[in-house]
Amino acid sequence: LIIGSSIVKKISNKILPEDVQVHAYPGSTSSQKLSMIEHYTVRRPLTSLVLQDGTNTLLKNSQEDVSELFREFESLVTKLLEKFEPPKMFFCEVPPLRTNERNSVNNERINQWNNILHEKYKDEPNFQIIPLNEHIKSYKAPNILYYDDIHFNFQLGLPLIITCIMKYVTWHSSNIPRVSNDYHSNTDRMKRNYWYHQNISNTD
Repeated sequence: LIIGSSIVKKISNKILPEDVQVHAYPGSTSSQKLSMIEHYTVRRPLTSLVLQDGTNTLLKNSQEDVSELFREFESLVTKLLEKFEPPKMFFCEVPPLRTNERNSVNNERINQWNNILHEKYKDEPNFQIIPLNEHIKSYKAPNILYYDDIHFNFQLGLPLIITCIMKYVTWHSSNIPRVSNDYHSNTDRMKRNYWYHQNISNTD
């Protein structure tokens, strides 16, 4: 099961195997996802759960303390554990915004969030962090991965996201997308997918 926002929506079942369940809520904060949990359903017992969350929480509450906002994330994690009892949970780091002067403050807050994420769950054997932020920053020219300040393009950005997730999750579970860990294979697959190309949107 993968739960997230617009990033997850753009890599949903149209390019993933049918046995991967995706609940994507574009624009949703941690607290909004929490209120939606009762509507989540699964077709079979989970072996893993991937949670992509944090960007909207930070951007929509830009004046609030990051550590206070992170408590909403912790409440979401607790509720997901209670409802689905996954043997393993994976948390995606919040990816950085496109690098420019106007995003500098928000990117610093994203770094604070990710630091808290690592500190909170680093010694928990049933949790693992997927370092999206690290992989994006280490890309040779990160800004070419985006189609706006927040979202990633389908040519380069989203294949990188998928490859990063798969690198960590497929080692653990057969219930998570079984796609190649090769970056170029994922890129070619997306380019061949007509539905995906035609329906990717520029909105959160």
